[in-house]
Amino acid sequence: MIPLTRRSVVRVVMDTNFMLLPGNYLLDIFGEIERLMQTSYELCVTTGTVDELEKLAEKKTKTAKSARLGLMLIKQKPLKTVRSSKAHVDDDIVEVIKKGEFVATQDRELKKRVLDKGAKIITMRSKSHLIIKER
Repeated sequence: MIPLTRRSVVRVVMDTNFMLLPGNYLLDIFGEIERLMQTSYELCVTTGTVDELEKLAEKKTKTAKSARLGLMLIKQKPLKTVRSSKAHVDDDIVEVIKKGEFVATQDRELKKRVLDKGAKIITMRSKSHLIIKER
């Protein structure tokens, strides 16, 4: 790939439920994002997403194991953490994204809000791969 300027790098903001996909469906989200992206990109999570995963990881549920895996992946992969200021993680994500950027999510309501703002969606299809949705 041809080196691009910093302005050419597109953010991909991943929400909490997206970070649960590797544990729930054994899906390589990072490999899939690499396959989908046609430009340089930067993977991001909000501090609210990390907080939600930490809370889920403490519980005694099936989701706790997936949350622990999501937290481990956040530490292992080159992800940028974006500081959250809102009480609700979805509000933070909608506030920080810009037109043309990506949000990786399974949340139906968040998808609608992101598309309304002019951003694109990365979401799971058929429990086996990721796709991009845009208006």
